[in-house]
Amino acid sequence: MSEELKFSEVVEETEESDRFKSDPIEPEELNTPEVGTALISPVQSPEALEVQVRMMKSFTNAVQVYKQFKKALTECTEQGDWLSYKETIQLNSDGALRIAAIPALQLVFEGLKPGSKPDLRYENNEDGTYTAIIEGYVFSQLVPERRLYSFGRCFSDNKFFLRYDPNGNPLPINPRKVEVVEKAFANFYVRAVSKYTGLWHPTKEMLIAGGIDPDQITAIEYKSRKPERDSTNTSIGAVAKLKVLITQISALTGEVPEEILKRVTMFTATDGKTLYVASFGKLTDRWAGSSIPKAEKELKELRGEYDPSIPPETGAA
Repeated sequence: MSEELKFSEVVEETEESDRFKSDPIEPEELNTPEVGTALISPVQSPEALEVQVRMMKSFTNAVQVYKQFKKALTECTEQGDWLSYKETIQLNSDGALRIAAIPALQLVFEGLKPGSKPDLRYENNEDGTYTAIIEGYVFSQLVPERRLYSFGRCFSDNKFFLRYDPNGNPLPINPRKVEVVEKAFANFYVRAVSKYTGLWHPTKEMLIAGGIDPDQITAIEYKSRKPERDSTNTSIGAVAKLKVLITQISALTGEVPEEILKRVTMFTATDGKTLYVASFGKLTDRWAGSSIPKAEKELKELRGEYDPSIPPETGAA
């Protein structure tokens, strides 16, 4: 696993660039006939009035169902699945994985062309740095016609990659390209899941209703990162570590994380049965620990770093 990456701190930095922002609606535009027309015209037939009343009731019911849906999804997350960044609250990559793994959602991620992997492109910046951009769509197999465009980007000089020497002095930001791509894919994934499910920048009231304490959410501030925060520390739980590895593999292959989870956790029992973990919600620390070496090997092979002469590290028992 890369020494620099901490996908539990994936953030969106939309404030840094206007390239992906939509134009705001001017106040006077809200008073146009198309926007300001009353829902129910005062002069109409009883039949037309009945139709409009039914439509309004249907819309009201749909709004209530949508609110209940978001509350249920929030209840599926844990306190550590959220982060606070620049006064906004959002899912981190662990939270996005947890939501995407809900079987009832049946989420699919694809590229700009139907059936393809999310698209990767690069943009060169005037200062000599570059930006990796992942683009694609997310949709549910239950309603495949409702496709939502999503993107994720990462600048090669992103403060996310800022590290320090033993004396506390900042080192030059020089991440490997694969790390920049993985960060961009993680941002794409978080944005796609959050926006499609309605969990993008939730209100504190919504979080509280779903059992999350907004005041206990970890705040991310890059400029306050301390030298002792070394990502080589492997004291994180086996489940969290395996999730990071699977996210990195998914960024390189475009596979759905649950399919990777099945593959790396699969083994043949003594009775000949093939066993595996089908969802992150059922993953135990023990099973994750025994699956980490297989995931690490697969990631190194994808990166061209695997050396068969070096035995893999033993996972947690």
